[in-house]
Amino acid sequence: MQLVEFDLSITDEPWGTVLQGEINFDEAVRFLLFAWCGKDLSWAKSSGFATGATLDICYGPRPRGRVQLMARISDTVSTDLTLKSNQIPTTGMRCLAQLSVPSVLYETRNHGVGLLALPHGTTKSRKKRLWHIKPAALTAELAVFEQAYGRRGQFVGHPFG
Repeated sequence: MQLVEFDLSITDEPWGTVLQGEINFDEAVRFLLFAWCGKDLSWAKSSGFATGATLDICYGPRPRGRVQLMARISDTVSTDLTLKSNQIPTTGMRCLAQLSVPSVLYETRNHGVGLLALPHGTTKSRKKRLWHIKPAALTAELAVFEQAYGRRGQFVGHPFG
């Protein structure tokens, strides 16, 4: 399986702390960017196949020391998680991602972000450019994402953290 190394750079913008990066594989894949806080897991999925994707992970300030996580991959944004202000990353990072394996990009204080890249043959298209993992391609590592049907969403329970 292909292993890709890439950087997430960090910048402080007026709207929050932002991690940005680009990932590229040798073959076309579908991407699922996921994040968790405690037992809550949210995701944003690219709608089609591509060899690469841009990741934007923004930590925007909210009242009472809270932070809103806005995660974007390709054409989809997830805004489902609210975090504590001490869960914001403070530096950029070098990341690794592997095909068909949920790859944790970073973790800090009961929060983290990861990426899943799935090649042709492991997903099935549905109506309105939605997709899911084929039952035959589900492994123990991928089983948690069996519930991830829409382009973005949230559910409780995961093996990360």
